[in-house]
Amino acid sequence: MGERVSPRQLRPGDLVFFRIKGGMHVGFYDTDRNFLHASTSQGVMRSSLDNPYWQSVFYQARRLPKEYNAQITMNNDNLHLAKNR
Repeated sequence: MGERVSPRQLRPGDLVFFRIKGGMHVGFYDTDRNFLHASTSQGVMRSSLDNPYWQSVFYQARRLPKEYNAQITMNNDNLHLAKNR
């Protein structure tokens, strides 16, 4: 779903996919080479795409069509997703 994009062309809200331990992990690109995702041990967190671990398991990035756009914010360690109108 959506258009595949180069890691150099990422925009806030793009999905970033990783291959980890026999499965897939997904996050939302934020800004400044960071992405938001949920960890089973640490909850919602912000991580860097420049981290060697995330670089080694990076699979692809995708941009969803505009009708799927939403606003994603993180405040006080809580992730909020609101559909744009």
